[in-house]
Amino acid sequence: MTKRKTLPKGVDLIDGGLMEIGDFLGYKTEMNRGPIKRDKSGVYPLGTGPALKAESRYAYKAHYTFRAEGKSNGADYSDRLMQFDYDKFNRCCKEVWDNEGQYFDLNSRSPEQIERFLQLYYEDDEIKLIDIIEECNASSGYPVWCFRTFSPKWDK
Repeated sequence: MTKRKTLPKGVDLIDGGLMEIGDFLGYKTEMNRGPIKRDKSGVYPLGTGPALKAESRYAYKAHYTFRAEGKSNGADYSDRLMQFDYDKFNRCCKEVWDNEGQYFDLNSRSPEQIERFLQLYYEDDEIKLIDIIEECNASSGYPVWCFRTFSPKWDK
């Protein structure tokens, strides 16, 4: 008999692009490896479930660190925002946090602050932060964050 492990309550996971909770920007998402076999109780057979950050510090699966009500119509990765406009990224960080850090963990940056950062970056005060997904960059082992947002301007 295969041993099983239960995921912590409230943890939603993504595996290879598959969001267990539904869709991404209105598109059903099934990429790369396909769905993980999981029963209705949320239990994965041992060895088949995604690694949590506590289990695998440099090769963990994506997980939500923040979720709000509402649908999103935009998404950006923290490293891409910096790559697209390095100076603007640093200016916005300086204005919100008084530093140019690249970590968006909730111990050092609140969802409200991250939302303000995105509003400054996009010059759009109507942007609402819907959720934050933390992943591990497979090429470097460093964390990267995906910010899913909603703006009425993008819905036109």
